Amino acid sequence: MSPLVSVGMPVYNGAAHLADSIQSVCVQSFPDWELIVLDDCSTDDSRTVAEGFRDPRIRVMSTDRNGGLVAARNRLVAEARGEFIAWLDQDDLAAPSRLAMQVAYLTTHREVAVLGTWTTRFSQRADGTRHSQRIATPVGAAAIRSFTLMGNPFYCHTVMMRRSIFANDGFGFREWTGNALDYDLWSRLADDHVLDCLPRTLAQYRVHEHQNSQGAGGRAIAERAWEIQQETLARTLHIDIAGVPDHPHRRLADEPAEVADAADLAERAQWLRELDERNQVHRAYPRQSLRRVLANRWAFSLLGAHRRGISPLGPALRSPVTGWLPGEGVALLGRRLRARAG
Repeated sequence: MSPLVSVGMPVYNGAAHLADSIQSVCVQSFPDWELIVLDDCSTDDSRTVAEGFRDPRIRVMSTDRNGGLVAARNRLVAEARGEFIAWLDQDDLAAPSRLAMQVAYLTTHREVAVLGTWTTRFSQRADGTRHSQRIATPVGAAAIRSFTLMGNPFYCHTVMMRRSIFANDGFGFREWTGNALDYDLWSRLADDHVLDCLPRTLAQYRVHEHQNSQGAGGRAIAERAWEIQQETLARTLHIDIAGVPDHPHRRLADEPAEVADAADLAERAQWLRELDERNQVHRAYPRQSLRRVLANRWAFSLLGAHRRGISPLGPALRSPVTGWLPGEGVALLGRRLRARAG
């Protein structure tokens, strides 16, 4: 009999933290799962670590050659037997109630195709102490769809999705997107599927020096994310900005925001206004949800300007931006600065 949930875990040289990640699945309060550990030709003891678990619900598989994360995730989709697919990376952790809460939500909200949760980012300091920070991602279909224009709305290790998306709807992870493959999939799915998020912290994201999102790997992800954003803009708002590497959109999406000068700030303001106006024409995104995303990006830019000593209320901004955007942006800036001061 097939399990209700297939947990997909791609692994490459993850022996250092793999046992903790697998154990976090084994202690789930929801019992009807299978864990598929796909070892992508690791050169460490990853497979040995995985095979050390005797739970019959765990399947350990290997690839014939190292194919990378995209090929591994597509293979895991092909091997999954559950109605739902949940993702967990080799160095991350699932809270004991994660599967139970996501299954309950997807069972009662059949319109939802993809469901994420909030997560905690944590790292271990050299002195043994642990530093952690809760990451609250967008909640609600409108907010999530609007957020895809600027960034990834989910951490993949929090996501549970319906397997039918792949089986019936023809979606899959695209090779060229590299390690930004999940962002690409969510941005395309959001066009005609409902994506949602449980505002509960049900996962933990481990930060360490060997993960793919650090260093050159992080820069490669940022490049692919920029290409995904260009494709999304062309598909939804019919805006072509290909071939403009230093476009204000990219600067707005970057975190932390690094503002060069008042002219940079003015360009960002003008672009945010143009996005709002184009959306009014094409109605691609719920207007108020998109405006909240744009105001949030504006607030981050104002924070960047504040760090550089650039006045966010100078004359360079009075002309390009009028109405709702500066007001909301300045209000957000004020709240963020007060929070930092406190």
